[in-house]
Amino acid sequence: MHSPQTSTCRIALPCYENRVMPRFGMARTFIFADINRSKKQITAITEKNWESSQPMDLPAWLQQQRVEGVLCGGIHPRYQIALEAKGMWVAWGFRGEIEAVLNQWLDAEKHPDKLADGFGFVSCCRIQHAAASNKISNTPCPRRKKP
Repeated sequence: MHSPQTSTCRIALPCYENRVMPRFGMARTFIFADINRSKKQITAITEKNWESSQPMDLPAWLQQQRVEGVLCGGIHPRYQIALEAKGMWVAWGFRGEIEAVLNQWLDAEKHPDKLADGFGFVSCCRIQHAAASNKISNTPCPRRKKP
């Protein structure tokens, strides 16, 4: 999906109003945050609506939007599997306002030893890891199968 030389990555957050949507599969509005990999800072935020009536089109649509990872509340395993099959990572267990979630995630990326309780989990290989598992720097999970 991206090369190590790429200076930015894009993450998606399903939302309603200014909060993270509790269920990924119910979302129709997404916030896209472009992150500077080296500085671990947000460089742009955009909002887009997903208009399809076909639920399993969502992972393909996110891939078309150049999304590399998803931060969400709850997510059904079928979506996790579909997103992973498209090369995206999934971090779940987030709740609250979009800005606060992004800042908490970025802070955990900068300081993984200071994870807040209930911060979230990432599913990249069907094993739950703490959400700050170096997703910005693109360090692969050692358990994940190579494509």
